[in-house]
Amino acid sequence: MSRLIRVVFGAPVALPRAVEPLLRVGVIVESLTPPAWIARAIENIAASPHAVLAQIIRCGRTAAMREPHGLLTRIYTRVDANRFRTRDDALEPRELSVVMPHADGQELDVIVTFCDCAPVTRARFGVWTHELPDGLHELATQQTHTIAALRNVDDGTVIASARVATDAISLHRAMNRLRWKCATLATTALRDLRTSGTTGSHPVDDSHRRAESPSFQMGSLAKIATRFLVQKIRDVATNEQWFVAFRFGGDIDDLRSFHRIEPPRDRLWADPFVIQDGDRAWIFVEEMLFADHRGALAVIEARRDGTWLPPVRILERPYHLSYPCVFRWNGDFYMVPETGGDRTVQLFRATDFPLRWEQVSVLVRDIEAVDATPFEHEGRWWMYLTTPSTPNVYDELSLYVADTPLGPWTPHRRNPILSDIVGGRCAGRPFRRNGALIRAAQDGAKRYGHAMQLREIITLSDDAWEERAIGRILPDWAAGIGGTHTLNVDGEVMVVDGFRDRLAVRS
Repeated sequence: MSRLIRVVFGAPVALPRAVEPLLRVGVIVESLTPPAWIARAIENIAASPHAVLAQIIRCGRTAAMREPHGLLTRIYTRVDANRFRTRDDALEPRELSVVMPHADGQELDVIVTFCDCAPVTRARFGVWTHELPDGLHELATQQTHTIAALRNVDDGTVIASARVATDAISLHRAMNRLRWKCATLATTALRDLRTSGTTGSHPVDDSHRRAESPSFQMGSLAKIATRFLVQKIRDVATNEQWFVAFRFGGDIDDLRSFHRIEPPRDRLWADPFVIQDGDRAWIFVEEMLFADHRGALAVIEARRDGTWLPPVRILERPYHLSYPCVFRWNGDFYMVPETGGDRTVQLFRATDFPLRWEQVSVLVRDIEAVDATPFEHEGRWWMYLTTPSTPNVYDELSLYVADTPLGPWTPHRRNPILSDIVGGRCAGRPFRRNGALIRAAQDGAKRYGHAMQLREIITLSDDAWEERAIGRILPDWAAGIGGTHTLNVDGEVMVVDGFRDRLAVRS
C-alpha cells in the first residue's frame, strides 16, 4: 500500500455500554470498482448487524501504483503473479454490490478509508485505515509471518490485525491471503465497538520491517528458486509421515523421554487423544494410508512400561476423518472427530469402548470446520472449532457454548474470536496445569503442523473471551522431526505427535 496520510481530528470517545444504536459508517474509496477484497470489506460492513453503511465517498483521484524496487524484483513479482494467480484474486477489480447510500447530513460514527485521501469530514470514533505491507521484506528475510493492521489514525492505535504465514516461494499467494483476511477487520472492530464500547488495542510487532522494502538481489531469487525446487522434490519423493508418542507421568517440558509409536512406511498416525485406564491407556489416532489420502480413526492400547499393541480401526467414512476428540460425560465416552468433508460437526458415543461407536447427533451443520474441541468449564460446555479464512487456510477460531455436549450449541457473540495462523486452530483439548486452564494451539506460521503454542484461557463467558500465550512446543524433542501439532492429557498420561519427511514407498 502506498504512503498513508494521517489526519488527526481528536481523541475517540468510548461508546456507552447502555447505548446500542447501529454505528453509522462511511467508507472512502478511489473507485466504485475497487479491488475484490475492498469490495468484500465494504459489503461486509453493509451486512453487519452492528452497523449501517451510511455513506460512500469517492476521493476523486487514483493513487499511482508504486513499482517494486529493482529490475529483478519487478521480474519476480510479475512471474510470481502469473504463476500463482487464482480465481480468488484479491486485486481483481469488482463492482460494489451494495446499494449506494446518499449522505443525509447526520454525523458518522466511523470512517473506514481504503485510499490515501485525507477525509474532509469527521467521525465520532475516528478514521480507520488499512495498513498492508508489500511483503517483500518478509519474503526476502524469510520471516515466519506477515502482518497487516487496521489503525485508528486519530490516535494511532491498532484496533485489529491480520497475520498470515509468509509463503516461502510466492509473494503473490501470501499477499492474496492477507488481503482477503483484511476484508473482515473493519466488521470485527465495529462489532467490538458496539458490543463493548471500545475497539481495544492490538499491539503489532513489525519492528523487523524496513521503512523501504528491499529490492531483490540475484541471491534472493536463487534462494526462492531453491526453495521451490526443494519443495517440488519433497512433494514427489517423500511423505510427511506422522507418528505419536506417549508417557505415563512426565511433563510438557520432558517430551524427549516419551515412548514413540512409529507407523509402517505406507501410512501415518496423527492427532492423538488419550483416555487413561489404570496402567494402560487408549490412544485414539487418525490413520491414513498414503495410497488412499483419506483418513480413518483407530485406537492403540499403550501400557505403563512403554509397550503398545498395533492399532485397531474403529471408524471409517466415505470422507476424511481425523482429530478424534474423545471425552467422558455422565459415565459414557463420547467423541467428536473432524468431519469437515461432510460439512458437519458430528457427535459419537461408545457402545463398546473403545472399539465400537455410534453417531448420536450432528452438532453443527453446513460448516467447513476442522478440529472441533468440546470441553467442560465451570458447569457449562464450550467448543472451539476452526474454519478457513481463505481456501485451504484454516485459521479462523470460533467458540460455541451449550449446557451439555448434546447441545444445542450456540455461537459465541464475538465469533470469530481469533483470526491468526498462530493460535487459530486447536491442537488438543484444554487441560489443567498448575491451576491454569491451558489450550494447546497450532502454530502454522513456518509451515503447517510446525509447532504448538500454549495459551492460558483467562476469560470464558457469553460476552467475553481472552487468552494469553504462555509458551511454545517446538519440533526439537526428537531427532529429525519437522513438526509437532497435537498434545493431549488424561490423568497422568500425555500424548503428542510429530512428523518426519520420509522417502515415499511406491507400489
